[in-house]
Amino acid sequence: MKLRRLSVLALVLVGALFVLGLADTSLAQQFGISEVGGLAGWILAKQAELYRMISSTIRAARPTAPVIVFGALLLTGYIASERMMGI
Repeated sequence: MKLRRLSVLALVLVGALFVLGLADTSLAQQFGISEVGGLAGWILAKQAELYRMISSTIRAARPTAPVIVFGALLLTGYIASERMMGI
């Protein structure tokens, strides 16, 4: 019984930290603050790094048939995932 209480408490604490991280990020973006610290800042930094890497790869690629097909498939998957999520 005591182990169950500890696991529930740990789950609640992790959930609270996650919600606080999301609130931190959304408030920072709402007011135009570019510096976000903690876990939210790390996630946003990794997202920006991935975006820059993909952008430079796309710019460097020649527009051949396989690249165009891959881009179309990637775009289709992105649009489908947005529709599934209701965005």
